[in-house]
Amino acid sequence: MQWNAAEKREELTHPDQQFVILSDQLGRLAFLSYRYDVEDGVPIMYVYEVYVESRARRKGLAVQLMTLAEQMATNAKMVKLVLTTFVANKPAMRLYREKLGYVSITKHFAKNPAYASGIRLMSNS
Repeated sequence: MQWNAAEKREELTHPDQQFVILSDQLGRLAFLSYRYDVEDGVPIMYVYEVYVESRARRKGLAVQLMTLAEQMATNAKMVKLVLTTFVANKPAMRLYREKLGYVSITKHFAKNPAYASGIRLMSNS
């Protein structure tokens, strides 16, 4: 699973893709990209990306974005909020598991060992 610019562009420009963007006078601070979907007959909110600019990290913006996502999922009557991250991304794992209470629901495998430790996390909204 390596970076693929064409796939990322397709994901970001998909007609169902939605965004929350946080900014200040200097520009973008952080964003969340997500979609509402149905997976195995269950309505879910899938968070595709949470990104915080380096100048804005360690200020709680990712927690704010994910808390907002959980509220939006609840308001939209989604049964689950789902996201995927890499186990090697320790700050993300701490955020999702320790701070926000997400649990692992599946593990993904990849041929490239650097990416073979992806984990899918879920929160019941």
